[in-house]
This record gives sequence, C-alpha cells and structure tokens, in this order.
Amino acid sequence: MVEGKTLKAGKYGLFTIPTADQWTIIFNTVNDQWGQYNYDVAKDVLRLTVKPTTLGATVEQMAFVVENGALVLQWGNVAVPFKVG
Repeated sequence: MVEGKTLKAGKYGLFTIPTADQWTIIFNTVNDQWGQYNYDVAKDVLRLTVKPTTLGATVEQMAFVVENGALVLQWGNVAVPFKVG
C-alpha cells in the first residue's frame, strides 16, 4: 500500500513532477531506464499527489528516509513524504 493505494510487489521506475505546492509521485513498470528520455506514461501503474515540506537543513544528495510510516524523499531543502505499508 502506498498512500492507501495498492501497489503490487515488484520493481518500478520512480518519477516525480515537482511544483511548489504539490508533487506527483509516479511508479512506472520500466525500472531500468536512465532519466526520462524514453518515459512512457502508458506504463505508469500508480500516481500519487503529495504535499512537500521544508527541511531545516540542506540535503546535497537525494536521500530516502523512513519516518513515521512514510518514505520521505529529501533533496535540497525539500522533504516529500508518502505513506507506505
């Protein structure tokens, strides 16, 4: 379960569409591509819209942290949590 939606066990590509007020998190069946150059929206299996928050410190390299039942994407001064489990 991701944000209350079913996502079957497996390998997925992870894409995001960030804006100031919300981020779209995308799970795509093509897990071995580099970048978005061959991205195919038809292969998306789950899209979520989540609210970003501001971090107190800057994260130089993208990191994924588990906090309070959520997976949190951290990068720059932004944290993007989405619930898993």
